[in-house]
Formats: sequence, C-alpha cells, structure tokens
Amino acid sequence: MFKIISVALSIGAGMSLVAPPAQPALQVAARRLSQNPLITTRSSRSLGDNVNGPSVIRVPSWVARPLGRYYMYFGHHMGTHIRLAYADAIEGPWKIHDPGVLPVAETALFRPPPDPIENLENFYTHVASPEIEVDPARRRLVMWFHGWWTDGKMWPVGEPAARDWARQNGYSQFTQAATSSDGVRFEPAPAITRIPYLRVFRIDHALYGMGRLGRLARSSDPLASFELGPNPFGGGPYANRVRHVALVRRGALLYVFFSAIGDAPERILMSTLNVTGDWNTWTASPPVEVLAPEAPYECATLPVAPSAAGDLKGPARQLRDPAIFEENGRVFLFYSFCGEQGIAAAELTFP
Repeated sequence: MFKIISVALSIGAGMSLVAPPAQPALQVAARRLSQNPLITTRSSRSLGDNVNGPSVIRVPSWVARPLGRYYMYFGHHMGTHIRLAYADAIEGPWKIHDPGVLPVAETALFRPPPDPIENLENFYTHVASPEIEVDPARRRLVMWFHGWWTDGKMWPVGEPAARDWARQNGYSQFTQAATSSDGVRFEPAPAITRIPYLRVFRIDHALYGMGRLGRLARSSDPLASFELGPNPFGGGPYANRVRHVALVRRGALLYVFFSAIGDAPERILMSTLNVTGDWNTWTASPPVEVLAPEAPYECATLPVAPSAAGDLKGPARQLRDPAIFEENGRVFLFYSFCGEQGIAAAELTFP
C-alpha cells in the first residue's frame, strides 16, 4: 500500500507555516517492504536488547570475499562496537555478522572501563549511528560514527557532576570517521567533529553534512573536522527537536527525512531545502508525515505518548533513525521501529 505525502501541506492543525517559494509542492510515495521486519533484537543474541541507526551500502566490486551483496551497519544505544548485517537482496534475508566492526576501544571515544554505575542513564562509553559512504576513487569506505567524547578522561561520579564537568570542558557526543578497504576492518582517523548523528551529502563534489537537531556542517576532507554551520530548522516548529536525519538530493532540492523528539507518536517526517547559494539562507520547508507506526511489527497497538531524548528501554510506538539507500533508480528508506527494537524498510517513489 502506498502512502502519498505532499511537501506543501502542514502536519498539524493550527500550525501557520508557509513554504519558501523556491520549494514547490512535491509528492513522494512510501511503500513498506512485505518482508518487514528485516532485523529485530531477536535476530542474534549478539545484538542485545537495542537496535537502531541503520546505514546501508551495496558492497563495491573491489571488496574481496564479501559476506554478501549488501551491508547494513547499525548501532546499539550503548554499543561497544558497530553492528553489521549482510544480505544478497535489499529485501533480505539479512544475516548478522556477530563480531560486528569498529570496537569502541579503537576510537577516540574510548575511556578505560568501567564507567561509573551512577552515570549510566546518560553518560556511557559507546559507538553508534554509523553513516557510510563508498569512495570508489580511493577504493575505500568512509564511516562516520558518534559517541561521548571526553578526550579519554574518566567521568566524575554522579550525573550532576558529570553534566557540569562535560559542559565546563566542552565535552559532548561528537563524531569521528574511519576508513576501510573491506567493510569489516576499519581504521579510525583522529579528527573530531563537534556534532553527533552526522549524515553526508555532496554538492558539486563539495562535502556537506547534517547532524542532530538539523545543524549543517561541511568539510573539504571527509576525515577532517567538519566546519559547523547554521540550522535550517531554526525558528520553525521542529527547532531543537530533530533527532536523526536521512538525506536525498535532487538537483537544487535536498530532501530531509527525520524523526523528532517529543512527537506523539514519533514518526518519519520530511522537509526540503533549496541548497543553492549561501548556506545561511537554506530554510527547511514545513514538514509532512512519511510513515507513522501503523504496522503490527511497529508496535501500533501500544499507547501513543510523546517521545523523549536519549535511549529507549523496551518497545514503544515510535519510528526513528531514517536512512536512505539508492540503487538503479530505486530509493529505499530504512528506519528503526518500536523505538529501538528493530529495522524495517520502505521503497520511496519520487516525482
């Protein structure tokens, strides 16, 4: 079943939103895959109790002895490594590579264990939210990932003390990059970018990104620190609420798929940006709903409640963490369902 959405519409009654003239009304159709769900917390004991933040690639032909035709990297909110699944078709079946990739101990986000028990609700050593780009010219994969960066220093005990200490020292959840020639063994680069949840896109070969809350970034080198820029969602109804994003560029238009902290239920939305000219002028259009938790495997029978920032313990009626994969003219939207209990996908049709 297709769901039709129009960027010219408002998502809520009573909102007074006006789309920028440069962003015309557009329609996108979203159809869930009949093979959903693709991955759940029951897919392997190695996944633990949390599954979130996918990123999917077609494995390049120059990778020797690949596990499968497609790789899906994803996270656990408190993961000690990045998870990896593989399949020979987008629809699956997806199998779990139990060892995963990129242990946190090999990154700049590592602190010697253990983290103070008193802090584990919000301050813990982890890596998550992978974003993968294939670099055919250099025959490498580039992965961006996030975690708590404290320059290797241990947390003070207690959440209030940890929060004050992080604020005073400029520590937070930040992004690091790593490269790989085979998609399994990654070598981290030292640079840190001071936003989490980074997704990337290109304009005339220039590298741009968008992170948590919708903030823009750019860099001349994928392994260097990104320059932080403006937030095109600032001043709108989703200012300071954008969680994870997924990006598709079509000419001058950047489609931004995202979910938002505080929505009831949290669901996948879409805005567009006209990405011509000075990036300080880029403004997000009024968002529209793409997918809401309606399928049985999406916890559609659970109560509707506003979502909160941070991790989620147990199932909830929420869709999060959109990711885009394109191949041969087809566009797939991957997302986390039941909050952070599994990964599903829908095929998108653009005008």
